[in-house]
Amino acid sequence: MIDPKAVPFTQYVLPDGRKKHEFIDVDPDLAKKAWALIDNGYYFEAEILTTGIVRFTCCFDDEDIAIELSKNGPDVIVAVAKLIETAYEDKIKERDADTKRKE
Repeated sequence: MIDPKAVPFTQYVLPDGRKKHEFIDVDPDLAKKAWALIDNGYYFEAEILTTGIVRFTCCFDDEDIAIELSKNGPDVIVAVAKLIETAYEDKIKERDADTKRKE
């Protein structure tokens, strides 16, 4: 069973971009938002660029809908939190507001 605080990311690994599945632990409230996105077809990706910077994306249908960059290390969790918050606010809350307007 997957820890509900663990958010799945597909990591593209240097030098050839092969895929590796990783989980990043976040606080429970943030994890709920991440899983709400996942349940609606969104997914998360990570890539360490040749500069050493980590690029995080939240995607839907092969389109990046939110992007965060960070240094590798402790800054990663801050970037992941921003990524999830941005994607959630822009997509899930927007969808819920549209649904309420139509009712």
